[in-house]
Amino acid sequence: MTGYGLSHFNLLESVVPADWLRDGVLGYQMLSAIAEEVSVLGHSTGSNVAIYIAKHYPVKNLILSGANLFIGPDDAKYKRILNNPFLSPVVKHLIPMFEKPTRPDRTTNTDTLDPIAAEQCFHYSSLPIESLDTVWGMQDIIDLRKAKYEELFILYGKKDVTVNVDRLLHYLDKHKIQYTPEGFANSGHNIFEDYEKDNVIRSVLKILQ
Repeated sequence: MTGYGLSHFNLLESVVPADWLRDGVLGYQMLSAIAEEVSVLGHSTGSNVAIYIAKHYPVKNLILSGANLFIGPDDAKYKRILNNPFLSPVVKHLIPMFEKPTRPDRTTNTDTLDPIAAEQCFHYSSLPIESLDTVWGMQDIIDLRKAKYEELFILYGKKDVTVNVDRLLHYLDKHKIQYTPEGFANSGHNIFEDYEKDNVIRSVLKILQ
């Protein structure tokens, strides 16, 4: 998505939710031009992009992985500060960059149990606070109840401490949204990098087939 995968933060310092939603739509349009049907998988904040696509375009299978739809309890207070119109500008001025926290039982600041994978996978140790504001802002503008699809699949690591998986599952049950869950017992947030990554990939391929 816009701003990620680069060695500088020029784009992440000014990115807004519309940039990432546009990235997702462009990807969908490229696929739909050559395919009879399209399934969409969104990981983490990408789940918000996937839901947005499913709201506006035909989607067969909607797959949400480690969906960042609800903030983790440890980060809720920081989101409230960034949402405050008076405090937010001050915080952004005083703390333009933030260091990603190292979660309990993790060797790096990626939410990955496998220490080898955690060291080898691409990630930023620090990020512009503006990008964090955008990540959390995505949660406030996306409504899963408005997405349209044939089937919904929820994949998650049972030891995910980055996003609030329990709240997501409760939300789905509360609103009587039909879904197929699959939890991976020995994985954190980054299930495509962690110990059970092969099983995760097999599950996704099974859904697509």
